[in-house]
Amino acid sequence: MTINPARQPAGVPVGGQFATMTKPEAAGVTLAHSPADPDVAGFEAARETIREAWMDAEDTPELPQVDRQMQRASAQLAAAAILRDYPGAETLVLWENADGENQYDVIAVRDANELDIVDSFEDSDWTRNEVGGTNSVQLDELGWSLDLQDDGWAEGIAEVSNDRFNGKTAVINLKAAVEAPPVSLTPRQVTNAALKRYTDLAAFRARSGRNTKGFKEASQQASVQLLAASLLEKYPTAAKLNVQDNYDRPEGYEVLSLVDADNRVLEQGKYGNGNFFEQYVPGGGPKLNDLLLDLDKKDTSWADGIGETKTNVHPGHTKHFATIDLQAAMAKRGPAANEEPMRLAS
Repeated sequence: MTINPARQPAGVPVGGQFATMTKPEAAGVTLAHSPADPDVAGFEAARETIREAWMDAEDTPELPQVDRQMQRASAQLAAAAILRDYPGAETLVLWENADGENQYDVIAVRDANELDIVDSFEDSDWTRNEVGGTNSVQLDELGWSLDLQDDGWAEGIAEVSNDRFNGKTAVINLKAAVEAPPVSLTPRQVTNAALKRYTDLAAFRARSGRNTKGFKEASQQASVQLLAASLLEKYPTAAKLNVQDNYDRPEGYEVLSLVDADNRVLEQGKYGNGNFFEQYVPGGGPKLNDLLLDLDKKDTSWADGIGETKTNVHPGHTKHFATIDLQAAMAKRGPAANEEPMRLAS
């Protein structure tokens, strides 16, 4: 893929808004106020979830919908990363690649006065920056994710134009992009993405026998997220899952109850004569109750940020309880130590 598209004359756009003109440098000007540092990690995690659903949707009727969600998430992640790296930035400019590669190339970041803060003609490396940690997506890859043939991703966050001199141009309003409603997947898409992550990790563990602390954390998180996604697909108003010791299999937990935000019971565990949790994850996979067997009762770090655990010590026995916040479980991003096993498993 060409990163710096050729224009006529080379390096200088022609016609329309890109007609040759003298532009003052951005240095020394007062830049417009930008939003507080956006949650780049959150946007990156959201895009990763959608990317997995997008890969699963290949050759299915769901692909056009998921592809548009993928484009929107890519634009939002690019906007968040630019606002973090270039305080005062207002817009991101993308051009249709001039070599016929049917993609956008990232060209420039501009301030509120439409002055270039950085552009690809003077600095050919800035679009290659990884927006997150090592092995994360690069800025130019996010630009390539946007479809020239479908402008749906741009609704409310970008202006798209087309002319015979410069081809298609998209100008993304960075603040509008990060403040737009988050990209949403259908409940089944979320469950399918969580199931793929869970299955990939299980397959990788079976092949390699790897069970390091970081990998164990990733596996437990995948189990919790698959459980949460499955429950929210069936019960959109569900809020918390209450669990206790599994008396048949002492190494894990089992369900007490699933409740909504007002603590009303939606489903009960088997001791409340419920059998819902003996069903399988939607779309195949393990039983819902079996996902709780992956959770460590002694090292409860898996619950950090998503719930509470409690241990009651009685003469002759100890009882363990936990409450899992389903939405918090879905939103939790894994520690950096998880990235390598997650990458290898994919």
